Amino acid sequence: MAKQSTFGIGIGEIFSKGFKAWLPNFLPLMAAGILPVAVSTGFSQFANQFIIENSVAQDVRFFIFNFIGWVIAGTLSYPWYVYAIRAADGDPIRLGEPFETPKKFLQQFVGTFWFFAGFVLGIRFFLLPAFAILVFYAFYGYLIADTDKGGLHALGTSVRMGEKRRFGLFALSMIFMMFNFLGVVPGLGLEGLSFSVRLVVVSLGLLVTTSITLVCGAVIYRVFRGFLNE
Repeated sequence: MAKQSTFGIGIGEIFSKGFKAWLPNFLPLMAAGILPVAVSTGFSQFANQFIIENSVAQDVRFFIFNFIGWVIAGTLSYPWYVYAIRAADGDPIRLGEPFETPKKFLQQFVGTFWFFAGFVLGIRFFLLPAFAILVFYAFYGYLIADTDKGGLHALGTSVRMGEKRRFGLFALSMIFMMFNFLGVVPGLGLEGLSFSVRLVVVSLGLLVTTSITLVCGAVIYRVFRGFLNE
């Protein structure tokens, strides 16, 4: 039985277990994150050129290109979720495992599409609902990687997993966001270097922090799956 706390596990324990699980598996985890981070960063940089004050058409293009980038990156993240769960469970990572079931990528695409559709609409019109999307559907990628659930089923199950723990999940998501900001910090102090060099430094920093975050998320996922079973 999990100990009683907001998450069923302490925040310090989440990061401790996550980092210890990430460290011996950092190479496959970093490798799995290269494409998602590169795609998301590339589309984001392309979308930034459409930011023009008081231009609705350009504003729409900005969100469309970001959305496309997020969906592609999220779909390509399926192996990343598989490796994160294996690392958190202490199981050996087999690089080819995610590619043994190609239909999982389609399931990941469906889940990611609806996840970011709600997120983009939330950002565009209501800030709080955007964060609610993160809290309600935070576990969909883990569920797709760990179970036979399809994309929509995984989204629905994720909502049930977080029942009575929404505020705690929201607070934890803020902590993870601040932690991932650390991945951007090294690139902020390199103004004298070219943009491409700074972009590479930021991307590498994000690869490290997001990989650790994903494994920490797998640690939380296991605890919350236990709540759901109970």
